[in-house]
Amino acid sequence: MVTSLSHAPTVLVVEDYPPGMFVITMMLECLGYAVVGVATGQDAIEQVRIAKTPFIAILMDVNLADMDGFEVTKAIRHLEEASKTMNTIIAVTAHVLAGDRIRCLEAGMNDYISKPIQPDILKQKLSLLTKRT
Repeated sequence: MVTSLSHAPTVLVVEDYPPGMFVITMMLECLGYAVVGVATGQDAIEQVRIAKTPFIAILMDVNLADMDGFEVTKAIRHLEEASKTMNTIIAVTAHVLAGDRIRCLEAGMNDYISKPIQPDILKQKLSLLTKRT
């Protein structure tokens, strides 16, 4: 799934639950972002591999069916080392225990957001990356 907003910063959404993908995509489009959506870790890795520039952010579901978000993040970070690029990876998870945020950061993710995603929190995190208000 790709949505196109001309010259809008693009967010890669990695979410294997179709209703979740729909909601996140709608939020992002309302905030003025273009969205590339994938349902598997392998597809996320491929999107990063073929991207000409880094995504403004990657919203990474931690619990994917094919690989977990930690494995996907490690694979993306490996690709980035070779290409000398860097994406901001934001973990998206329903887990909200104290150690979960630390585990995400230790896996190479840059930030963490809990489900259900609150639009204001998403806007705040992304605006810091794009200098948007």
